[in-house]
Amino acid sequence: MQVVEQHDGSRVAPRKIDADYDPHDRLGAMTFLQKHAAKGQIVTGLLYVDPEAEDLHEHLDTVETPLNSWKRTRCVRGRRCWARSTPACVD
Repeated sequence: MQVVEQHDGSRVAPRKIDADYDPHDRLGAMTFLQKHAAKGQIVTGLLYVDPEAEDLHEHLDTVETPLNSWKRTRCVRGRRCWARSTPACVD
């Protein structure tokens, strides 16, 4: 743990998780959060990884092309278009 003083005088004390921490143990992650909350500590970071989680893009059925590469005409559609599925709205 290393205490870091902020610009307003407050302090944060980041620390690494113990080497034996299991990020695949859902109950262990919740226990970890509760234990530290009882001490007045706020835990941040990735604490749990579901080993059987499905791919987020498949789950959300997102498009393959990044939206920031779309032409404006492809992105700007009226309400009638958004009522249909996204692929049907694309030229």
